[in-house]
Amino acid sequence: ACKIICDRAETAGTKLPDFTAVLAGLLFAVHPVHTEAVSNIVCRAELLSCICFLLAFVCYTRACTATVTPASLVYLIASFAITVCGLLCKEQGITSVIVC
Repeated sequence: ACKIICDRAETAGTKLPDFTAVLAGLLFAVHPVHTEAVSNIVCRAELLSCICFLLAFVCYTRACTATVTPASLVYLIASFAITVCGLLCKEQGITSVIVC
């Protein structure tokens, strides 16, 4: 839209001031049309937390179904470590502690 206005003003013989390009760039940068970039970043934390929750749950169920061996201890430690990663992604990761 700013480009069209500048082109029309130029063809009409009117020269716009030099700061108009900066103003148009700032308007383009903060316009609400660009909210999808921020929304995707927020969704990434939720997806990572969900993946960590599911991985922790899988590790916990494998640890519970396995006989008492070093492998079951490794699964429990992995479940705890993945839960911590889920908590670092988003606070909702604490639900894996309640479920597991």
